[in-house]
Amino acid sequence: MGLSDKLKQLITADELNTTRIAEKSGVDRRTIHSIIKKENLNPRIDTVKRLADYFGITIDKLIR
Repeated sequence: MGLSDKLKQLITADELNTTRIAEKSGVDRRTIHSIIKKENLNPRIDTVKRLADYFGITIDKLIR
């Protein structure tokens, strides 16, 4: 499972939306969408770190 799939899983499990995640994580909503749609296969490490911090998991758990 890659970043896109894991992100989709976390969003679905917690009944979240990308707007809320963007507001709380500081990651642009369009960036989140591009990761989910697999348009952005190489997001910046600070983006991945912010998303991992938002979900309270390690970067490793988010990308694997």
